[in-house]
Amino acid sequence: NLKSKLSIFYAIFVLPPKQWKLPKRSDVIVYDASGMEILAPYLADYRVEIISIRGEFVNLPCLILASLKLKFWKGNPIQAYTDVFIQLVSPKVIVTFIDNNVAFYAISKRFPYIKTIFIQNGLRGELGDVFGYLTKSDDFHVDYMLVHGNAVGRYYRKFITGESVTIGSIKNNKLAKCTEYESNSILFISQYHDKPEADAPFWVEHDGRRIYWNQFFEAETQVLKFMDKWCIQNNKVLKICGRSNDGEGHEKNYFAQLLSGCSWEFIPNSDMYSSYKLLDSAEIVVTVDSTLGYE
Repeated sequence: NLKSKLSIFYAIFVLPPKQWKLPKRSDVIVYDASGMEILAPYLADYRVEIISIRGEFVNLPCLILASLKLKFWKGNPIQAYTDVFIQLVSPKVIVTFIDNNVAFYAISKRFPYIKTIFIQNGLRGELGDVFGYLTKSDDFHVDYMLVHGNAVGRYYRKFITGESVTIGSIKNNKLAKCTEYESNSILFISQYHDKPEADAPFWVEHDGRRIYWNQFFEAETQVLKFMDKWCIQNNKVLKICGRSNDGEGHEKNYFAQLLSGCSWEFIPNSDMYSSYKLLDSAEIVVTVDSTLGYE
């Protein structure tokens, strides 16, 4: 609705700090500043410009030029702004670390002479994720889809034309392979999120379905209760690979309420690579992926 669109416009174009100079002609555009710290080492030998689409900053000359475009006033100001930015930079490649941004898939249709690349940055599923609302379109093409595995590549190609290339996790690939494992412990990968207030849904699907916190985390709750008993019976220490960097917050309390008997340790997330280091050093890893369905 109009109120929502105005709120998004204000957050992306009015509120952020401004860049006052036109973007420079460059070899590469990074679409979406998120993940730039991961991509930067791979782009060190190229001229790079970043287009922010979540309100980190806005290029004012591009915004003014975009406002002269008809599509800017016909409900698609972000696309108008993106197109002006691309035209001014004239890159050879546009790359993003946000593979589930549907707007990125249509760039190749408008700029077929520029190569597009996305890099998968996390688990992908249907519930609350891109495969739950993505539909096939003639406008969707990405030249190279760099994905974690063959299965997700095949799934993406159901909706998007282009070549999928399996590279694993770009973050984990930066770490040296661990050759020593802890044999007396089992690692659980937390997917914890704080509960919404009152009776609010955890999220609302594109078709209006409401998914509640207890409903989403029911599978994880049952698995943790089983692991609590299993670790006692097998004399194992349960280590929790946390999402948050707070070692004494809501996430740790959530596990404390579920684990009643086994020896366990909560390990907060200390940096972007800490979870991968834990994974590489673990002999047994358990996680619950609730994004593929909740029934």
